[in-house]
Amino acid sequence: MWGTQELFPTGRWMPVVSVSICRYSNPSAPRQKHMQSQADGGNPLTARPDGQVVLMTPSEVAKVRMQTQRNPHPSVTSSQPLSKPKYRGSLHCLKVIAKEEGFGGLYKGCSALLCRDCSSSAIYFLTYSSLCDWLTPAGKNKPGFLVVLLSGGSAGVLAWGLATPLDVLKSRMQVDESGQHKYKGLIHCARESVRQEGLKVLFKGLGLNCIRAFPVNMVVFVTYEAVLRFTDHFANKK
Repeated sequence: MWGTQELFPTGRWMPVVSVSICRYSNPSAPRQKHMQSQADGGNPLTARPDGQVVLMTPSEVAKVRMQTQRNPHPSVTSSQPLSKPKYRGSLHCLKVIAKEEGFGGLYKGCSALLCRDCSSSAIYFLTYSSLCDWLTPAGKNKPGFLVVLLSGGSAGVLAWGLATPLDVLKSRMQVDESGQHKYKGLIHCARESVRQEGLKVLFKGLGLNCIRAFPVNMVVFVTYEAVLRFTDHFANKK
């Protein structure tokens, strides 16, 4: 489901930023402690993923609706006037959803989004930290550039491999407009999707997610390491 995904990994930017902030506030603490704390939910800025879901879900719903909306193109063989698209923009989309489906319509799929981000964020940071420790030669306390690239890309691929089934369910729940009510909840959506299309439906877009995740997360963690080293250098000058 390439069309319903973001280029930047959703739910990951806040954890990465918060780890950098905590690292800066205590530069003498070992890297592993910060990464382990994040994976365990011990970071005060990211220990409550439900807070992120509250902020993210309405924009996710609008994004999925906008991307799955079909806009007719003019045809030289037909003289019939074109129908106007239901959603004319992101804000208009949110307004229409709230009007037609109520406030709850803006939070469709929030259970799937919460489960997706909790599970994938944990494996994301643990994988990166573990690979960095394993690939960094003995005697060095910081991973090299190539180690960061490989560890970050691999962490992103593994995280999206775990997140894809829940992301598929999230998108299906969010595209369920008023009047349809095809899915009653996360479990019902999973059961009906698998019953109608087989278990493979949960892994639609997995290949594209992984292809995208590797280079994107290489950049994310190279930037993360650069920020850490800059803050360490700045803190040591004080």
